[in-house]
Amino acid sequence: MVLEAFAALSLSASIVQFVEFGSKLLNESRQVSKSATGASKEHENLQSLADGLQRVLQELATSSASLSELENVSETEMELDSLAKECRSVANELRTLLGKIKRGNANTRRASILQAIRFVWSESNIDAIKIQLERLQIRLTFCLTNIIK
Repeated sequence: MVLEAFAALSLSASIVQFVEFGSKLLNESRQVSKSATGASKEHENLQSLADGLQRVLQELATSSASLSELENVSETEMELDSLAKECRSVANELRTLLGKIKRGNANTRRASILQAIRFVWSESNIDAIKIQLERLQIRLTFCLTNIIK
């Protein structure tokens, strides 16, 4: 009798997970199909973030090239340069992942659904990259604070 209750509980939990996944997929697919760019709002926000980060890091890379020519470079400034390179790598990883998710145009319903599936399946990878970027942001803030002092 107790085992039957656990089996029923397990079945209901599986049903809830399936419904949650289905609703996420449906919502994502609807956003993709209605979007002018063929991407969901979250995908567009992430792409914008990655592009903006890439531009800032490109500017930082040109200034760090001149930093390596200087003689009196502090350890903190060298760490800042290293963090910028790490940020560039993570930003490229995010852009690559987003590019894989958004393959081709999502003009048809089938293409929208496939793109939504790729996005939902990649959510854990995207979340991991977000965490990496947040950690790098904290380290960059600390490093810049030390430089300003």
